[in-house]
Amino acid sequence: MTWSVPSFNGEEFRIERSLDGGQSWSIAGTSRAGDLAFRDSGLTSERQVCYRVIAFNAAGDAPPSNMDCTTPPAGPTDLTITPVDSQTVRLTWTDNSAVEDGYEVWVNLVFAYPCLPPGCDGGQYGPGWTLFATLPPNSTALVTPSDCTALSGWPCSLSQIGAAVVAIKDGGSSGGVPR
Repeated sequence: MTWSVPSFNGEEFRIERSLDGGQSWSIAGTSRAGDLAFRDSGLTSERQVCYRVIAFNAAGDAPPSNMDCTTPPAGPTDLTITPVDSQTVRLTWTDNSAVEDGYEVWVNLVFAYPCLPPGCDGGQYGPGWTLFATLPPNSTALVTPSDCTALSGWPCSLSQIGAAVVAIKDGGSSGGVPR
């Protein structure tokens, strides 16, 4: 979650969470002066959670912000990657969420080279996790090129592709890959 501050007086921020639509609040965390974002984790999937932010300093608390609510989506399970032909793979997964805005498909490409300039140290190289596709709600499959060159511009093979799928909702995700 993120927020903005119309003026800055050295405030810190207390982020409060409600699991009952704003009837009661508990502290989800705090943020130092100047930080305008907070990540909440470990929430129950498919259950609405609401937040508000309260700026505070030595003089006391400001009034709370407006309340904003979301429902963390349940993550997909049973991801499989199946070769279709020499240039294509099919990714399939189980959709476990009733609230997702869609799905993100991430790929992780790692390449083994015996020698790369400037020094010939060998090892594994690659761009890491890269967002490959964003799909609509209720998606359970994607057919994609398995040619790593098409995905990244680097020569590699099907065996070097890793993939992850996450459900997305309100700018957050069910987790599963670095964001």
